[in-house]
Parts: sequence; C-alpha cells; structure tokens
Amino acid sequence: MNFQRRLKDHMSSFNNHRLQENLHKFAPENGGIKSFTWGQLVRTPNFYKLFFSLNPNYICSKGEIQILIALTQFMPRVLEQAYFDHYKPELNGNKNKNYQVVFKFLNWDSSSLSDPVVLEDNLLKDKTLSPKDKYNYHKYIAKDEFNNIVAGSNSMNGLSSLLGLSLQGLKYHLNRESFVLARSLSLNVSVQEYNVIPKGIPIEYYKTKKASRPELKLSKDLSSLETGNIFIYALDKETVIAKKPTAPLIFKHLNPKLSLNLNSKELKVKTDNMATYINKESVYYSESGDYYLAKNPNYAINAKSSIILIDLNTYEGTICESKRECSRILSKKLDKNIQLGTISRNNWLDSGIIISQNDEKYILLSKSLFFSLISVAEDDLNLNIIKKVINEASDSTPTKGLEYKSLDLKLCAQGLENYIINSATNVNKKS
Repeated sequence: MNFQRRLKDHMSSFNNHRLQENLHKFAPENGGIKSFTWGQLVRTPNFYKLFFSLNPNYICSKGEIQILIALTQFMPRVLEQAYFDHYKPELNGNKNKNYQVVFKFLNWDSSSLSDPVVLEDNLLKDKTLSPKDKYNYHKYIAKDEFNNIVAGSNSMNGLSSLLGLSLQGLKYHLNRESFVLARSLSLNVSVQEYNVIPKGIPIEYYKTKKASRPELKLSKDLSSLETGNIFIYALDKETVIAKKPTAPLIFKHLNPKLSLNLNSKELKVKTDNMATYINKESVYYSESGDYYLAKNPNYAINAKSSIILIDLNTYEGTICESKRECSRILSKKLDKNIQLGTISRNNWLDSGIIISQNDEKYILLSKSLFFSLISVAEDDLNLNIIKKVINEASDSTPTKGLEYKSLDLKLCAQGLENYIINSATNVNKKS
C-alpha cells in the first residue's frame, strides 16, 4: 500500500476530480483539509520489496510476483478490517454498515507460478546467461517502483499482453516518469525501452491526432437549448430531428442496426466517440443520415444523475442517487447480488426492459426520461411535487439514516405502461 498515492487520491477527491465519499463532503464544511491530521496507524513489512533486496538477480514468474504482493497486503488489510469492526467510522465509511475488506487473490491460479514475464523461451533456457542479462535481449521492459525489472519483451504488443495493459496505454507511458497499473500482476510499473532513461510526464509529450474543431453555430444560441436533452439537427442547423436525454440513446436512435450487434463495452466506445461531435462544427455520419449534434453547454451528459427504480406491481418509485446505490437497493429487493456493472451490461436503464424475479417486476428510468414520461399525468400539482422531491433527493446532502425517498406514481401508471409496451414492440421489430 502506497501511503503517498493514497493521500494523493484523497486530495483528488477533495478537489472533486474523483468520486467523493462522506469524508470529502464533510471536510469543506468543517474547517477544510487543514483541519485533518494525516498519519500512519501502523507499519507492516513489504515482502515484495524485501525479497528483491535479498535476491536482486532473481526473476520472478507472474505467480511468484502475485504471491509476494498478496503476502504484503494480507497483514494491513486484516488490520484495516479490525479497525472498521471496532471503531465503525462514519467519515471513512458508514457505522450502520458492515464493511468487508477485499482480498484480490482469493481466486489465485497456481498455474501462474510457471508463467514467465519474459516471452522468448529460448532465452529462458539459455544457461550461459545470468537472469538479469536475459533482459538485455528485450527492447521493451517494465520496472516496479523499486526499479526492479519485472517483465520484458521484444515488442510493445508482447509487453502489453504480459502486463494486462492496452497498447495505447503502454505507448502513453513509454519512456516517461510515470507509473501505470499492470493488471495481470496487480503491480504499478513504469515502461521503457531498454537503456533509455525516462523523461518527463506523459501529458507533456503525448500528442493527439485530433485537430481542434470549432464550436457549432446554430440558428439559435446553444445556451438557449432545453437542458436535459441532446438534440439531433439537420444540416440546415434549424430543423430538430429528435432529442434524447443521454448519448447512448442518441447513438441507438441514429444507428439502430449497428447498436443491435454491440455489447455494452463496444457501445460505450462508439457512444464516447459520437459524443465528441456534440456542439462541434463537424457533421456526424450515421446509419440514419448526416446530422449535427447539440446540447445546452450547462447540461453535463456524464454527470451522476438520479435513477428512478419503479415497482410495477405497486407503482412505488424509489429514488437512487447513482447506479451504485441503485444496484444495492435492487439487490435487497430481489434478494440477489446485483453488481454495479450488471445494470449496464443488461441495458436495464431507459430501455423498457422489465427486471423480474418470481412475482416482482421493476423498471429503471433516468431522471430526465422519467420526467418526459410522467408529463402525461393529469394532475399538474402532483407532477410538480414529484419533481420537487426528486430534485431535493439528488441535490441535497444525504440525510443520516435516510437510505432513499419513495414516490407514489399511480397517476403516472398509464404513461409508464405505454412506454414499456412501445419499448417491447421496438425490440421485437429489431429482432
């Protein structure tokens, strides 16, 4: 565990560059960061570092590296669990919730003990070479934070495979004074060409191939556009073809055939690429035609937004502040383990898909789509009350002991039923 990196992560959260937990929300209202005292509670042995200090010429296999890291992590994580159980911290946790510290190597594969971190077998079998000399034959190498060589290959593709990195990620950090997590080793490494001294940080040298594109000029000011939606404009920049609350829905609308053949990861990549055209003077070419994409500059399409979990038996809506909270609440209601990624992989959000188990039936809607559906409610007063409750739930600081707020959506039942029926019909047509 790297105390310096952990502190840096906390600082990023305080500055709202990473996800904020209770601690990071509490600090600004209670004296700021300077009111906290940071320090180590306990020091434990780093078996990984100790082993290499005693055996500098030994080349570990992938499995041996994982064992040394697991031994190093075991003691502090057991102590961390003990602190959680004893003190039940509120700022760095929730005293009403039992936290379980995660050990990454519970499903460790013993066959990795024989997995090399150098690719050429003929070099591994060459008895005339010392272990360290074998790395002289590799153009690309990876070093840990203690300057030990942990992997090598004659190609960037080979090294990226060994480390569990994308080729793009390896190129970004190559020959720079930076570290990146090698997922296959669970180790932070620097990557470089052999005998090349790393210099500078990646951002100073990395050059994007994308040219700067000018801002989109419509017949109206962008800031006058309705917030909560992305607009598809015809090439005349006046005619609105359609509007949707999220980028994935825009992509599916414009590329219906392609969307059917994409998994969730591929869809995200395509959607992220499409989003670069929003508010830019660049035509987006799709299956449905060529268009401009626009939104109000104040509408953050990637911002965390409320999700409405609706029980279709009772028409009670549960307001979730994030996908993580939604997965937790859904797990309780269905009495099964719903992971954060399950919602995205199964395309449950805003798709009209009914999540069912036994006699229970639920549907997930984003806040913006929910508003568009419940606008059919006959009682405007009820609609305004619902909007007020949702805004309070998503904008205010969570109240202690309050897990979520509920809504009675019986007035909106017809609108929801129509949406589900239409969504099911569209899915059947596409299939």
